Amino acid sequence: MLVAQESILIPEIVREGKANAIPIRVVANDQALQTIVTHAFNSHGAFDVIKDGSPVYILKLDRDKDDRIAYILQKATPLAEVAKGSVATVKGGNWQVAALRICDLVIEKTTDLKGFLAGRIAFVGRQNGYREIFISDLFFQKVDQLTNDKSYSLGPSWAPDGSWIIYTGYFRTGFPDIFLINPSTGQRRMFANYKGSNTGAVFSPDGKEVSMVLSSSKSTEIYISDNVGRYPKRLTNNKSAEISPAWSPDSQRLLVVSDQMGSPQIYMIDRNSQAMQRVNITISNYCVEPAWNPVRQDWIALTVGVGKTFQIAMYNLKTGETQLLTDHKGDGIEPVWMRDGRHLIYSLREGSTKRLHLLDTQTGHTTALHSARFGEASEADFVYPF
Repeated sequence: MLVAQESILIPEIVREGKANAIPIRVVANDQALQTIVTHAFNSHGAFDVIKDGSPVYILKLDRDKDDRIAYILQKATPLAEVAKGSVATVKGGNWQVAALRICDLVIEKTTDLKGFLAGRIAFVGRQNGYREIFISDLFFQKVDQLTNDKSYSLGPSWAPDGSWIIYTGYFRTGFPDIFLINPSTGQRRMFANYKGSNTGAVFSPDGKEVSMVLSSSKSTEIYISDNVGRYPKRLTNNKSAEISPAWSPDSQRLLVVSDQMGSPQIYMIDRNSQAMQRVNITISNYCVEPAWNPVRQDWIALTVGVGKTFQIAMYNLKTGETQLLTDHKGDGIEPVWMRDGRHLIYSLREGSTKRLHLLDTQTGHTTALHSARFGEASEADFVYPF
């Protein structure tokens, strides 16, 4: 069942600095359009939307009665169009999607980054004490509740083309099984229901396979199958527990979390040879929730224990360099990369509530993606369907 919620209040941006931000002026014929585009650019971190002063770029937007948006991107000095063909009308599923798609086109014209603002997220929301799967645009302007099982639905992962979401659900048996659900129709089918627990399913970046965590062998191990659940192949065979598989961008390796050394640490597995090697991260003796950067492939994001909190960190697989990205009084957890390799979404846990945030890893800019009135949201995954 799809339950829609629209026009959630845009929250305030928390800024840590504006170093090297590109000044841009946005001029729209519609206040709602002006608001969402301004918010999107200010959330990015590479841009600073200004009303006064000297911008480097000027973006003019015109929304017509059919919700088509025409745009002109100009360089301010000397005044000129940025490039031939930069003037167009963009159509989206709704005008907000069209507006964010234009923002992405501007990003790609003016920086060396891929745009991600028009992407979609799947996440877990808490409704009436239950956890259900939701889908949304990045800024929660149109939110759809995808499951309504009055149970626990966890760990959504998009297929790379956005056609399916795979997740763990408890509604059928009371035990964790893995399901596929169509985000457009709500059609659902079983993916894995082996004896024991079936959790942690993630599509490979090429969309051909799925990694998952099964306990049918009486220990918690990593398996991979094809993308409809056939031919499961066991990758680990240890007395320890292995969880949280995360694919490399080329779909040939996985990062997993194992407690072989007593406390959870991250290991790398070759999907063909099944060789398993510890990633020697020394910043913490508690390292979980790895996420492989899709662009800067030597870097991973992860959650680390720091004192009495958990925080988001980055680790370079080649050099061993570690960077701590968050420093919250609460817990920064569950990182997932955007397609530009610079930004990520994570969950900020404060007390018993969780809220999704966007983080610019280069500048430290953070943006709450939804207002507190929406309620709890966590365990996000991202897809760019264009």
